[in-house]
Order: sequence, then C-alpha cells, then structure tokens
Amino acid sequence: VDARTWAALTKPMHAALAPLAAVPESLNEAGVAVGLQHVAQEPVELGGENRGAWVRLYMDGKDGDPQQWCAGFLCFVIAQAAAALGLPMPITRRVGVQDLINDAKKAKRFIDGSLVTTPQARLARLKSGCIFVIKDGTTSHAGLVAQVGGDSFTSIEGNSDEGGSGLGVRAVSKSRGYPGKHFILLA
Repeated sequence: VDARTWAALTKPMHAALAPLAAVPESLNEAGVAVGLQHVAQEPVELGGENRGAWVRLYMDGKDGDPQQWCAGFLCFVIAQAAAALGLPMPITRRVGVQDLINDAKKAKRFIDGSLVTTPQARLARLKSGCIFVIKDGTTSHAGLVAQVGGDSFTSIEGNSDEGGSGLGVRAVSKSRGYPGKHFILLA
C-alpha cells in the first residue's frame, strides 16, 4: 500500500479524530458533537464479529469475539470530548457496561430508569450527553444520549445497528424509548 492509498483508506478515521470545528462549552455538548462526528464516518466492523480498525481504535488495540465495543466507543468519545475542552476524563475508561454501572453507582451518578418514568422527570433529570445503559439479564449495552425528549431520546452508540441491537456491527444515531434504560450522569 502506498502513501496515497493509505491516506484514502484512513481518511474516515482521521475525520472522526479531527478537532471539532466549534468546541461547545460543556462536556455533555462536546460529547454529543464528537459522537456525531464519529457516526458521520460510519465506523463499522470489518473481517468478522467485533473486528477491524474501528473496533481496535475504540478498544485500545484489541479486537475479536470478546470485544463487544459499545462501552469502548462511548468512553473513547467522552475522552476525545474532554480533551477538546482541556478537561480530565470524568469517568474511568471501561470496556464493560457493568463496570460503568458499578462506577456510576459508587459516584452517585447512576439514575435508575424507574425514577424517570414521566416526561417531566426525564426532562428535569436527564441531560444530552449523559450515558444510557441497558442491562437485561446477561445482555448489556451503552451509548450516549444525544437529545432528551419526553417520550424518547436520540442516541449515539457503537456496536449497534439501526434496530438498536447491542451486538450490531456499526456506530449509529437512532431514536430509543425509555423503558428498560438506566442513565449515568457525567457530572
């Protein structure tokens, strides 16, 4: 591969990692902006389940079957947003959803979904840029809340698909309902 071919192959990743054109004032807003910048480049698994350059980017160089990368994507985006603002990472970088939940509970940043069952409660307690988590038996998934609404929210998530699977092959932005979701505040 020559330099020109390599540049063409890596152009989407360079675009995802580029500094934000306009840096928002808050970490939450910056997280959403960075997440949308990544989704616009269509990160996707290549070469098999949980494999490829994008997965390795989000998972500290690792890929393969056990590397379910939704939490890695989420933490990478938050770290990139924090760096853009010159702030420290507000959470510990994790690649497991349960680890994110455990840390949030210890820091008192976890919001049980049963506490935000009405549109008014959701709009009052949740912020764009917070984390949503789904923990259902043995399956788990996490992503960013891009926009809070009364009856649904817009998400930014990796290792997903348009249907909302936690075992998908790409990073997407989609609309999700609140039932079965819990939330983690960044601050």
